Order: sequence, then structure tokens, then C-alpha cells
Amino acid sequence: MLGPAPLRGRKAPPWALHVQWRRGLDGAQTIALLLVLAFVCLAVGTPAATAQQGGYSPGAPGIGDPYFPLEGNGGYDVQHHDLRFSYGPATDRLDALNKITARATQNLSRFDLDLQQLTVMGVEVNDQQATFTRDGQELVITPSQGIADGSKFTVNVRYGGVPETIVGSPVVFGS
Repeated sequence: MLGPAPLRGRKAPPWALHVQWRRGLDGAQTIALLLVLAFVCLAVGTPAATAQQGGYSPGAPGIGDPYFPLEGNGGYDVQHHDLRFSYGPATDRLDALNKITARATQNLSRFDLDLQQLTVMGVEVNDQQATFTRDGQELVITPSQGIADGSKFTVNVRYGGVPETIVGSPVVFGS
């Protein structure tokens, strides 16, 4: 029998189910009950993890420099960059793969990289596809699972486009 789960003096939440097995369920009834339970599990699902569950939180979008507050990012230290790119002078198109090796300095639920203008085609963290969004100059990356403080991790970012001069940049190289 399915119904609200009894909680000894407290009202059960609406999603709680109580399963009471009865003797004499035939095979078809047992299969039907298991299918209902499987459907309920799929329909309800597992609650999405919040950014700060389990002690994991986002890295800062900058390192706090008073002159360049959004330059750099918090929560990790980059150990190595491996940048591979192709450039077409006739079209000015740049396509790149940036492989980063870093060490987490906190339990990270997500972290940022600085990247302006160019289109991101894909991001992987520890060879697993990661979700990403853009927020101004920040590429906000959410790995499929949190990254523990002190652990080494890799990030692969594929991007491309036609680079343009960044108007109003406080740092202009080659001028």
C-alpha cells in the first residue's frame, strides 16, 4: 500500500511515501509496484546540489587587486598552461585549445577564467564535460563534481573567433 509516510507525531511532507508490503502480492502486482516506485524516483529525481552544499563554494571572480579587481581569479593556483592555437592571417580567425593544470586552494563548486570576446566551444574539467556561462570577461565554469581543496585538476577550454582590440583596456600591449 502506498500513502503518506507516518512520522510519529509529525505530519509527513507531501513527497514522502510509505511502502507497506503485504503478503500475497502476485508477480504482476510486485512488478507494477516496482514500476511505480521507479517512476516516482525518476519524476522526483535528486535535488540539485547548491553551490555551497558539502562545504564547496565558488572561487572569487578576481584576486582583489585594487587597480584590476576582476583580473585573476580566486580558489585555485595555476601550475601550467599549454596553449595550442591556429591563426588564419587572411581571415584573422584564431582557434585555440588552452590546457590548464591547477591546484585548488579551497573546495570549489565552480571557478572563473578570464576570457574576452572569443566564442567558447567546450570546456572539460578532469576530462569530464563541464557546464559554462559567460559573465562579462569571466568564463564561469561548473565542473560535473566539486574539486577538493589541495587537489590538482585540469581544465581544457576550446575557443575561437576573430580577436579585436579591447577598447578601454587599462593594459594595451605594443603601444
